[in-house]
Amino acid sequence: MGMLVSMGGLIFGYDTGQISGFLTMRNFLAHLADRTNAAGQPSFSNVRSGTIVGLLSIGTLLGALIAAPISDRFGRKYTIVLSAAIYMIGVVVQITSTSHWYQVALGRWVGGIGVGALSVLVPVYQAETAPRQARGALVSAYQLFITLGILLAYCINYGTEGIDSPTSWRTTMGIGFIWPSIMAVGMLFLRESPRWDFRHGNIDAARTTIAKSYGVPESHPEVVREVREIEEKLMPSQQAAGNIHVFASIGSFAIDQDTPENTPDVGAAMIVFACLFIAGFAMTWGPISWTLVSEIYPGRYRSMCMALATALCWLSNFYVAFATPFITEEINYRYGYVFASCCFAGAVIVYFFVPETQGRSLEEIDTMFVLGVNPRKSKHWKPPAGEGLTSLDNTYWCEGD
Repeated sequence: MGMLVSMGGLIFGYDTGQISGFLTMRNFLAHLADRTNAAGQPSFSNVRSGTIVGLLSIGTLLGALIAAPISDRFGRKYTIVLSAAIYMIGVVVQITSTSHWYQVALGRWVGGIGVGALSVLVPVYQAETAPRQARGALVSAYQLFITLGILLAYCINYGTEGIDSPTSWRTTMGIGFIWPSIMAVGMLFLRESPRWDFRHGNIDAARTTIAKSYGVPESHPEVVREVREIEEKLMPSQQAAGNIHVFASIGSFAIDQDTPENTPDVGAAMIVFACLFIAGFAMTWGPISWTLVSEIYPGRYRSMCMALATALCWLSNFYVAFATPFITEEINYRYGYVFASCCFAGAVIVYFFVPETQGRSLEEIDTMFVLGVNPRKSKHWKPPAGEGLTSLDNTYWCEGD
């Protein structure tokens, strides 16, 4: 389940990685560029390159917002299948383009709808289905697959960029069919999220899924306890800042801006720091952010809250993708200081406001918020024993009503 569902991350990462390669391919530029550079070679204007890259994020924003109500009504499983199919339609639109740049942009917008929906549904499905002991690792696999998808796209682009024909970029696009196809077919053989089943009256199916996820009989105490927690809880409510900073400083003050070839050692150092940032992000902020937003919201509102959080992420992605060419033209590598500041602010926010959720059921996490547990002391918080966990929540909901 973890490997198959995490392919949603591979789809996103692969699509992100491939477009950066296309923008430098000779044949892609020859078909779609809108101007020539100083050397007389075809190139993209900032507006066109920003639109082609950034329109994916507009699609993901829309996909993230519509995924929640659709999955709440029809289930996580089949909405994931639908999202993978939408992404494949977007690839078809892109791969059939010949000379119209806006066809590629619109194809990325359509594909983005599928990617955005998957960015909500994959972490939610994994969080609602996985055993509490493995939930963090499984949701984090989504970010791992994003990174692997980017790497895979880079490798394929590298192998095809020398081909002076549309094959150079259409090959990479065509290979992108593989991941959503495997995911869509494989999801048909997986079970629905047990918490979605429970909320829709399929209690026996939910119990069976929980037992299968733990690898124990349905009568096992852990299964009985988790089903009871879900029942009591649901019924009442029926991407390493340091690397970004050394990178920005070296790029701003050490490299020869006019003739980079004069400072090869500085260029090599920047590549190293860029790789360290990617590795650091993929092991920290990247996976944990997806894990956190899939865990901390109440069951009844989880998909909607996840959709809003993810939509904000995609809106930010669009701004970065579209504005980066203009910003770097003005301040060059100093742009990295902006991201370093964001990482610092994020660290402060997490320390003071985010509770520790490792090893806790989704229902226990709900209780932590209900009781107002201090985030800095939440690691050592002990949930009320027996019926206390749910009775406190029932009291809270009654008072809230």
